[in-house]
Amino acid sequence: MPELLADLRTRVEQQIGTIDAECPPRVSEIRRGTSVTATDDDIAVAIQCARSLTQRGSAFWTYWEMFGLDTTVYEGLARGPRSEMLRFMGSSSFDGQDRLHQVTIEPCLAPDFVKPADSPARRLRCQNETRTLSETELSSALAKLSVDVVSTLGREHASVVQRVADELALRSSRAHEYFLPQVADDVQRYVRETLGRDPWPACPRHRSHPLVLRDMRWYCERDLKFLGDLGALPRAALSPVVP
Repeated sequence: MPELLADLRTRVEQQIGTIDAECPPRVSEIRRGTSVTATDDDIAVAIQCARSLTQRGSAFWTYWEMFGLDTTVYEGLARGPRSEMLRFMGSSSFDGQDRLHQVTIEPCLAPDFVKPADSPARRLRCQNETRTLSETELSSALAKLSVDVVSTLGREHASVVQRVADELALRSSRAHEYFLPQVADDVQRYVRETLGRDPWPACPRHRSHPLVLRDMRWYCERDLKFLGDLGALPRAALSPVVP
């Protein structure tokens, strides 16, 4: 168990940077050597601690364990020196090898521990979770993406987003939760291949890579941080012409 947790922390730090604080109580320490799933109270305490340390600007992590019939799931929250609060998840199987499987890390704004209407169990919910947009919300989001295109590339490209969305709708449902991110990807490809500007939109922190549209915000994948809302892209995101 200690080796798995050390491996988990190492993998998290490899992506977010050095962690210098830890949220008590550590669920594994409370029940070390036993196969008891973290209680709702354990997880609620961990989330509250994570919120507090985020407000103080600390780089931290907290985790909890959930035991199944043949696997242990490790879930938790972390924040790096420059990142957003992040949600991570990994698992290990009871196969005698005592090793950790792939660890996933995603941004998690304003985490809460809630009971969904369609489930008897509470779960960690992030404010920025990807979800299906209504047609009204999608139309508004596409309009905001057009604002970002115009503000960084010029009014002559105002129709690009709508044209790309119409083409995508011929092969993918507008109701799909990833329709908007795919439109943004296709617009980025157009800007790169047709206008010769790469990256677009350029990350204002690093200038060497594009921002990614996720959860209605522009996201820096290097620092794991949201840098602006959709529709409010700064002119600093304008990219140089590819030589």
